[in-house]
Amino acid sequence: DGTLEIVKKAITVTADNKEVVYGDQEQELTYTVEEGALVGEDTKADLGVTLKREEGSNVGTYKITAKEIVSTNYDVTVTPGVYTITKKAVTVTADNKTSVYGDTFENLTISIPEGTLVGDDTKEALGVTLQKEAGSNVGTYAITAKEIVSTNYDVTVTPGVYTINRKQVTVTAQNKEKVYGQVDPELKATVEGLIGEDTIEYTLARESGENVGTYTITATGDVEQGNYAVSYNTGKLT
Repeated sequence: DGTLEIVKKAITVTADNKEVVYGDQEQELTYTVEEGALVGEDTKADLGVTLKREEGSNVGTYKITAKEIVSTNYDVTVTPGVYTITKKAVTVTADNKTSVYGDTFENLTISIPEGTLVGDDTKEALGVTLQKEAGSNVGTYAITAKEIVSTNYDVTVTPGVYTINRKQVTVTAQNKEKVYGQVDPELKATVEGLIGEDTIEYTLARESGENVGTYTITATGDVEQGNYAVSYNTGKLT
């Protein structure tokens, strides 16, 4: 008598490449068997191949390899595949801001739709730095992205608007006094609220009359002057 030995059939399978978006559910790992490689009614289950991928949940590429091969009839070689995690596309909005001329600029912030961030990620994971259009005078300025540096997110920033409003300035005519028959004193006013060396224009005039009594001193001018909203208070000449 002789002996017939049946040895394992050598077979090569290929781990399928997979791709997911950061934060999405993991893809099932699968592999491809060349047509005609399996014997008779055998199925993939007879190859006993279990796959694994390199650890990691951040955006990048990870190798897919064999975790375990337990087969009675096949000597299986697994050609590695690639598991790719791509950036999650998100859109955030630059918050509108308002300040008064001469005040310190407001901090620029963003609003993130609920459910945008993955797991325990915070705003910092988006890596967004904002900037406002240059300018400090009264007006509106676009708020846009200055820099976006994010490992896992592809971020689009919807611009916001930074509004600088006029600063309130008050012009108050100073009270004056003279003796009947004397020349009128110089009319002056106190201006409160101007920034630095800024100036505004106004005129002073008093109610006509030379007899003993009190006469209104009126300050007049435009109520909107450049970066200022101007209000006027009267004084009196006695």
